[in-house]
Amino acid sequence: MKLSIRDQVILSAAIMLLLSLMLTLGAYVAGGEVRERAAALASEGVAVTGKITKKFERFGGVVNGPKYTWWLDLSYATTDGEVHKETVKVDKSTYDETAVGPVPVTYVRSRPGEFYIAGRNHYGTDDEILAAMSFYAAIVSVALFVALVALLLTRGGGGSPPARNREPSGPRVGIASRKQPGEFGVRQSRAR
Repeated sequence: MKLSIRDQVILSAAIMLLLSLMLTLGAYVAGGEVRERAAALASEGVAVTGKITKKFERFGGVVNGPKYTWWLDLSYATTDGEVHKETVKVDKSTYDETAVGPVPVTYVRSRPGEFYIAGRNHYGTDDEILAAMSFYAAIVSVALFVALVALLLTRGGGGSPPARNREPSGPRVGIASRKQPGEFGVRQSRAR
């Protein structure tokens, strides 16, 4: 079955609507998780002194050009005496600004593996990014929905228009009669 161009546009708009709804929902759910983690940190946060034990950078693949990543090794002890060691990926400026040595760490009491280093890993920016993604994806979803409804409402019956029986206006043009044997080459004179 071959779809008309209009039906292809409708199908494409429906697929884009589905994808934009998935993006909207995904960004909203991820943003909720980030907000939950930030709220847990605010309500159950315990401040301790941790230590940056090592700084290192890694060189990654060359598919899209040389790529460096910067890492910090961190260790901190909870108030219960449990020691946690983590490796944290950071951006270049944070890597340059951070020295090996003591650093303030805030962790979540109920989940000691979840922590915050001032200025290094923050949930606020993630929440803002995910909120913006969810907002703009919702706008696109609404626009696609309106366009899809408009396309479906103006779609009509489809197919080709019905043939009209119409008499031609003006003199009737017919097919020239077939010449009979022996008439070839004979000129007919016209009366003037």
